[in-house]
Amino acid sequence: MDINTFMQNFADAIEDVQFNQLTEELDFKNELEQWDSLAVMTTLAMIDSEYNVILEGKDIEKCKTISQLFDLVKSKSEA
Repeated sequence: MDINTFMQNFADAIEDVQFNQLTEELDFKNELEQWDSLAVMTTLAMIDSEYNVILEGKDIEKCKTISQLFDLVKSKSEA
């Protein structure tokens, strides 16, 4: 599991988001205009299907950056 693959999957999960728009430190909830309730749902679905990790919306709320979300998914996939 690496962050570049995670960021590509993140970009693929959200409509109109390109990989090159993303950085590990992007505050996706505040800086990504496409971030809305649909983006939350598609991101949760992507994490479930790609990493076999089930998160809830409140888990994503605790994360500010893509790196923090990646670390959360990684920690749960290794548990």
